[in-house]
Amino acid sequence: MERLKAFLCALVLTIGTAACAETDAGVTTKVKAKLAADDTVKAYQIDVDTRDKVVTLSGNVESEAAKTQAARLAGETEGVASVVDNITVTARPAD
Repeated sequence: MERLKAFLCALVLTIGTAACAETDAGVTTKVKAKLAADDTVKAYQIDVDTRDKVVTLSGNVESEAAKTQAARLAGETEGVASVVDNITVTARPAD
């Protein structure tokens, strides 16, 4: 009986550790990879910071579509609890 209790405790501990293994750095890497792979936002320098599973995006883009897409991609990333969108839409200078 003691062996069964020890086994179950170890199993619960292992499962709990695996569930919490998603680090903020890991979340940041996943978000950056999604942004880099997306045709709408990959051309822009968007900074990604994660703290306690809250992702903050900052930088400048040239369209509302790029801003919206970046926030959507970040929010859909596994491990992200919420997104703070500090991206600024700036008009492209006239030639």
